[in-house]
Amino acid sequence: MACFTVIVQIGITNDLHIQPGHDSFFFCFIIESGFFRRFFRVLVLANTICLPINRFWAVIYPSTYRQRTTWYIVFCYTFILVYSLASSLSRALAVNLCEGVCILDNSPTGEVALQIVDLILRYIFPLSVIGSLHTLVIMRVCRLQREENARQEEQRQQLPNHDSQSYARVGRNLSISTLGFTAEMLVLEVIALVFNLMQTAGVVDFRPDSIGRLIYVYLCSLASAINPALAIATVPPLRETIIEILNEWTTFIRGVLRRCRWK
Repeated sequence: MACFTVIVQIGITNDLHIQPGHDSFFFCFIIESGFFRRFFRVLVLANTICLPINRFWAVIYPSTYRQRTTWYIVFCYTFILVYSLASSLSRALAVNLCEGVCILDNSPTGEVALQIVDLILRYIFPLSVIGSLHTLVIMRVCRLQREENARQEEQRQQLPNHDSQSYARVGRNLSISTLGFTAEMLVLEVIALVFNLMQTAGVVDFRPDSIGRLIYVYLCSLASAINPALAIATVPPLRETIIEILNEWTTFIRGVLRRCRWK
């Protein structure tokens, strides 16, 4: 997705330079406004939000999770699309097309309002959703731990050490994963804030239609690759499955290489 965004954006930007002063509605409100880059940037963010949402369903509703998998998938895809569009509209509304020239709203009031909207949609809302769902999941895990301890006490059986700590390990792994998601968003938003301040001071060009903003979106997309790694590292069954698959592929590749050497 990151490479696709960069390639398309560079191609369109070059086309715009060939025909200066003849901006169309599409180029002005979709490309030059930054809507295109923002849309793909928020797609990555929305996917990150769906990870804890999916985890919430799996932990809170384990009995019906498999039965409603299709519904959950449809919901996540719809949420990703709608949230990305809603978060990107502010960019399209910040430009005007006058006689074939796309004009950005550079007024201080408009810029501040745009930054506030961006902060809410890109950081406060995602962080609130991730934090709230994580809290509910941890509360559920703690309640399961208490119920299991009470059940064992009633049966006058001592729970083995590895089982007594199973829920604690689950909670710890979930916390590590959530911390990784929030840390990723925090770092990216701090970087964006620093560059916006530097642009205000005239040090760098970080406008929505700048190459610097394009590089930032590309790096954000690359950073999203951390999310699957966090999920794999913090979920033992998933980690074991991935290791098993990697071992199978390693064995297969070694066999192919050996046959090639014999030939």
